[in-house]
Amino acid sequence: MTGVQVGLIGGIGAAILLAGGALLVLSRRRKVVLVTPTDERTED
Repeated sequence: MTGVQVGLIGGIGAAILLAGGALLVLSRRRKVVLVTPTDERTED
């Protein structure tokens, strides 16, 4: 495989890696608080 195909496949692979890295950073920034149904009832 030479020429345009190598550049195209390499570019697609780099784009996928960058997108995955961006999603990883975004997912770590969000704080997810898990709440069980029994914890929601504070009025009782």
